[in-house]
Amino acid sequence: MAFFDDLGKKITQTSQGVVQKTKDTAETIRLNGMISDEEKRIANFYSEIGRIYFELHADSYEPTFEQMILGIKEAQVKIENYSEQVKRLKGIVRCPNCGGEVPYGAPFCSSCGSKMNAQSAAAPAANSNVQRCVKCGVPLTPGTAFCTNCGTKVEAAPASAPVVNPVVNNNPVAQAPANATAPTTKVCPTCGKEIAANAKFCIGCGSHIEG
Repeated sequence: MAFFDDLGKKITQTSQGVVQKTKDTAETIRLNGMISDEEKRIANFYSEIGRIYFELHADSYEPTFEQMILGIKEAQVKIENYSEQVKRLKGIVRCPNCGGEVPYGAPFCSSCGSKMNAQSAAAPAANSNVQRCVKCGVPLTPGTAFCTNCGTKVEAAPASAPVVNPVVNNNPVAQAPANATAPTTKVCPTCGKEIAANAKFCIGCGSHIEG
């Protein structure tokens, strides 16, 4: 009997030891998770301190921070340059007066009417099917007679073949009318140029558009 009593005690002690180790492991994992959370908080605080320091001392920094400050400024300039390249690829530039998006090559901003600065003619093409001015390369609005950037006369594109209604049993078949949609363009009352329906100023002559 004593043998079985000793064996039972050993089994009980072993079971209690396993349970305790499991609890210790779980507690260790929990504590390590809490340590990781606090380390992330510290890293965020460090980052915030650096951002605030840069904003306050971007032009009056201590020599210790010179390389980091200059590195941030260089990265900001590159980001601005890359952003402008993306806009040009999309055929869009920013108005220097109001910051609105203006079609590349337009002489006037369609939001505030400000005259746009002369823009580089060597902008990369966003779409090879877009007709461009033969002189300066600026994208042209369909139907434009003159380039809005340099004034060069636009050669008319070859007209497409007219669409003929099909005939069945010697009777023409009427084509189904296209779905009616809200107009996306309108005509400038001053110069007659076709412009966006929501434009406040003509991109051809700079006139203010009422309504």
